[in-house]
Amino acid sequence: MNIITHVLKKDVIRLKYLMLVWLLLIIVQLALGIFGHKLAAEVFELQMLLPLLMRLIGFLQALMMVIVIPLIIQDDSVVGTTAFWYTRPILRKDLLLSKSSAMLTFLVLPLLAAELFVLSANGASGYHLALAVPEVVIEKLAFIIPFVILAAVTPKLSRYALVGVIVFAIVVVIMILMFVTAMIFPAIRQLGNSKIYETASLEASYTTAKCLYTIIIGGLLISYQFMTRRTSRTAMLFVGACIVMWVGTLFWNFDFLKESAAVESSAIKVEGISLGFDSQHMMVSDEIQFSKKEARKKSINTRNTISGLPEGQFTILRRMGDAKMEYPDGSVLNSKYVSTMKRRGYYNEKFMAPIQKALGDVKLMNPFNEKFSYTEIFSLEETNFHKYKDKTGAYSARAELDIYKYNIVSKVSLGEGMKGVFGAEQIVVYDVLKRDNAVSVILHEKKINLLFDRRIKKVSRIDLSRNMYSEYSPVYLLVNKERREAFLPEPTMSNISADALDALGPRRVNTKARMLDFMDVNSRNSALPRMDKEWLAGAELVRMNAVLTGTADVDFRVEDFSLPSESTSQAGEFDELDQQLIIQDKQMQRWKPQ
Repeated sequence: MNIITHVLKKDVIRLKYLMLVWLLLIIVQLALGIFGHKLAAEVFELQMLLPLLMRLIGFLQALMMVIVIPLIIQDDSVVGTTAFWYTRPILRKDLLLSKSSAMLTFLVLPLLAAELFVLSANGASGYHLALAVPEVVIEKLAFIIPFVILAAVTPKLSRYALVGVIVFAIVVVIMILMFVTAMIFPAIRQLGNSKIYETASLEASYTTAKCLYTIIIGGLLISYQFMTRRTSRTAMLFVGACIVMWVGTLFWNFDFLKESAAVESSAIKVEGISLGFDSQHMMVSDEIQFSKKEARKKSINTRNTISGLPEGQFTILRRMGDAKMEYPDGSVLNSKYVSTMKRRGYYNEKFMAPIQKALGDVKLMNPFNEKFSYTEIFSLEETNFHKYKDKTGAYSARAELDIYKYNIVSKVSLGEGMKGVFGAEQIVVYDVLKRDNAVSVILHEKKINLLFDRRIKKVSRIDLSRNMYSEYSPVYLLVNKERREAFLPEPTMSNISADALDALGPRRVNTKARMLDFMDVNSRNSALPRMDKEWLAGAELVRMNAVLTGTADVDFRVEDFSLPSESTSQAGEFDELDQQLIIQDKQMQRWKPQ
């Protein structure tokens, strides 16, 4: 046995009890990743708890690594004049190799194996597994290396913990100071590189480059410390490397993880679309003050109208800018930031025609007639509101629209265990519950999200948080082709659910359990066909996805318009969740204006 394997074996024996705890966490991760979602589909309440449990296990694994790393490194300390190589015959290079092997063997490889097993159990192909290997290794090494550096420049666990707490406190204080300073002096926010967050692929490229930089530079610093024992110089080089990484952030604009040309949207610019709004039904409300130093603001909301849209398609208002009021005396009142965030559900009237178009000759039996919710069209300070209210002028704005249509992507027979696979996604039917006037379909959605998969469009944390309540895609229907009849699920809480942890970032395996309630009796449609045993025998579950087909930039103008002095619609018509989303969007806009 050579000296490298001897030291490795010695570390295993010494840390055997911690290794058992580590192994237990790996087993729990495997159990939750492989069996947890099946259980969540059967015990429906578990689907809200499962993402939290997965994050908790990830946190406990990270905490265990933070504890194990110094125990591996500092048993053969490389700091101070008492370092063991003065009395034991071992080369510094051999010590470096033995400790590096311990990190890879005990920490990285078990996590890699667990991730691959979970991916494989959730339907990942060999192509996906091959792409997952570098992603997992880079992610884990980038987390481990800073703690290895800290362990290498401290002599014992108590000093490691003390220095770690001090460094953490300094970083937190700096972040708080920067945050508070930016709130007091908003111009400072422009010093950052907001371009990083313009696209999900650019954000992913930046994050990956930062991880690779950490691995390469961190690896060199660890080697330098093991080979020279110049602790002070290693610490200074580490601080310098952090400064270089921060400076590089200010200029980063290299998108090397951009999706392939086949994945990039084929959306075209659409002309001939016009936009207007209902000037007779307006909502006037106070905006929340994010700072007492800011002037109070008023928000004007109404329902917008769209004409000239291609048949069977619908629009999503992505952004509204350059909103202003022009008055006969030459004065111009410019709007503050206008938010377009709102809850958008398939149960809205605007989505019925596109769904029917995708169904073809199959008739949608239970269409919804709910009107679309209010949209903000103007935001202004309260002093200007009182000055210009009821004063007639011309309103103008520029709207950026995304145009979608529905495509059928999967058809699954109604039966336990039936599966539909499309691209990197799949749906599995776990149960079909039949009862009077209703059928509940319990299904499980899975989607593989891998950093290096250029065939799949990436999703950023900002995208996830913005689209948390966008429920127009996907859409599920029960379809009987022989009778040419289709039903949409009723919008119950079990059909519509949002994972708040999505805002923490996309996972490699995104899963969600759904229970879809299809009913042949409701208050809006009469004489619906019965979904009895014979009807269900020829039925299948159909999934539709919204596909971007075009974009439109619409400049619109409303003559003889005046900002209302008070609301002309009932307050109850303004969805409470929409108000919360607008507040969230405006708060986000203060930090990332794009």
